[in-house]
Amino acid sequence: MKRIVAFLTITLCLFSAVSFANVGWKDKGNNVGAITDINTSGALIPQYDGSTLTVARLGFAKGDSAASAYATIASGATAITSTQLAYAIIKKDVGDGAEVGALANGTPGQMLTIICTSLNGSGTYTVTPVTKTGFTSFQLNTALDSITLLYFNDSIGWIVFGNNGCTLA
Repeated sequence: MKRIVAFLTITLCLFSAVSFANVGWKDKGNNVGAITDINTSGALIPQYDGSTLTVARLGFAKGDSAASAYATIASGATAITSTQLAYAIIKKDVGDGAEVGALANGTPGQMLTIICTSLNGSGTYTVTPVTKTGFTSFQLNTALDSITLLYFNDSIGWIVFGNNGCTLA
């Protein structure tokens, strides 16, 4: 009986042990190598060191808390650059005037939500993405206006995924 219990105990331990497997990684159909670990970071360009693939962690460029999951663009600042694109949410404080900005190209598959968190007077914030399909620009002109965009690829660019009150042109 002791032998059966010992055998079952050892068998259960072997089957419950953590196991790892290699996964093959291909980039555009070409073999790159075997991956034993996948890591996330704020870097937008995937990196491979021979065993670990590091990919973008869009929306959490600094830390893992929800408090650091967004970037804030102050009143008067207009351009949405690659620095802000490391975040999934951009909060925009709109001043009391017409603010005009550009939106840099993203990374294929990237989603971005821009929210008007505060509005001074009758201010507006008009954004024209560098590459886009289906619209020319969008405007936030009321507190809590928001738009969610998806960056498809470098040919199609940003497309509107969701819109809450923004004016599209």
